[in-house]
Amino acid sequence: MIVTLLIPHFVSAVARQQRGLPAAVPVVVISKKQVVACCALARTQGVRIGMTLQQAKWLCPAAIDMAMPRQAIKQATDAILNALFTFTSLVEQTDSLSWLDDDQSAVFAADLEKLLVNDARAHAVMMQQAAARCTGLLVRYGLASAKFTAYAGALTGKTHVPPEEAKAFLAPLPITLLPIDQERKRRLAILGLVTIDALAALPLAALYAQFGKVGYTLYQICRGLDPARVMPARPEIVAQVSRRFDTPVDDSQFLSRALESAAAELAGKMRLSGKMGRTVRLHIACVGGLERRERSALRQPVSSTPYIADAVLRVFQRMKISAPVLYLTVSLTDLIPFAGHQLELFGEPPKPRERLQSAITTILRYPDAPEAYWINAAAPDAYRIEQRYEFERISAL
Repeated sequence: MIVTLLIPHFVSAVARQQRGLPAAVPVVVISKKQVVACCALARTQGVRIGMTLQQAKWLCPAAIDMAMPRQAIKQATDAILNALFTFTSLVEQTDSLSWLDDDQSAVFAADLEKLLVNDARAHAVMMQQAAARCTGLLVRYGLASAKFTAYAGALTGKTHVPPEEAKAFLAPLPITLLPIDQERKRRLAILGLVTIDALAALPLAALYAQFGKVGYTLYQICRGLDPARVMPARPEIVAQVSRRFDTPVDDSQFLSRALESAAAELAGKMRLSGKMGRTVRLHIACVGGLERRERSALRQPVSSTPYIADAVLRVFQRMKISAPVLYLTVSLTDLIPFAGHQLELFGEPPKPRERLQSAITTILRYPDAPEAYWINAAAPDAYRIEQRYEFERISAL
C-alpha cells in the first residue's frame, strides 16, 4: 500500500505562516519580479505563475507580495521527511508542478509495503497527523495500492481507494492530473480525450503508437495499475551555524570576524561528530529581502577551524554584499567520516632533476657507458640557435 501526503499551495502556505498573515489575505510569492507561487485566493482572482508583480497586483490588489522563503521551505520539508522516516524508510518527495499547472503542492509518497489494509489506514492517519503537527499546515492524504491513485485520492479528498475501485474512481478525473508533460496533455486534448475514462477506452496499441513507452504507462495508470515505485529520499546531512544580528551590519571586518567565529563553532561540531565536509555553503540575508547563496566545493575534506574559515571567507569575498546584513548561515555538506592523512616518513621527495641525476650517474658507472650532457640556457637572445645553449658534461662521480 502507498500513502500520499499532499500540502496544497505549499510555498504560499509557508510564506503566509512565516509572516503570520490570516487565511483571508491573498498571498503572492515573488522571485526576480515574477510570480512563482500564489495562494488559492489569488488564483481565484486570476493570478498565475509567471506573471509580473504588476500584473498580479492589477488582478488582485489586496494581495500581499513576499520573497521566496527558501530557508523556511527547506525547514518544513526536512521536518516532514523526518516525521515520515519514523514510520518507514521508503519515503519519496515529489513535485506536483510537473502534474498540475499553478498548483504548487508539496507531495510526499511513502510505501507501507505489505501492511494489512486496516494497519495501513491507521498508519496513514498517523503520518498525516505527524506532518500537520510538525509544520502547522493543512495536510491531505490518500491511500491506495498504486502511486498515482493515492495521489489522486489525496487531491480529491478520498482517503482510501481499494484496488477493485481504482479504475472507477479515476474514470471521471481530468487528464491534467496525469504525470506527463504539457505537450502530451495538449495532444490528448486535441484528440478529444479530456477525462481518464476516455483515455482508458483506447486500446494499448493506439496509445503505444501515439506516445511510445509513455503510452504503455498511461494504459496502466488509467486502470489503477501505476507501475511507478516509491524512490526513497536520501536526506542530506548538513552541519550548520547561524549568526543573527540585533541591528543590520554593513562593516565587512565585523562580518569577517562573525564568519570566523561561525567557522570555529562549526569546527567544534565536526570534532564532536567525527565528520569532515567537502562543500562549504554560505547564506546571507540582507535588508530589503535580498538573499545571497554561494557554495564552494573543496579539493580536500575539511574539519578544522583554519581551513573552514579560509573557505568561508573566500566564498564571502566572492559574494560582494552591498546591503546591510541581517543574518548569515555557514554550512558544511557532503559529510564523510573523519580520516587522518599519512605523514611522509622520509621527508620531502627528491626533485625530478635530482632523480634523473642519480639515474644517469648510475648508468655512467658501467664500462663503455656513453657520455651524457645537460643542456643549459646560455644566451637566450642570441641570433644563432646554437649560441643560445651550452652543454654541461655529467660526471659519473
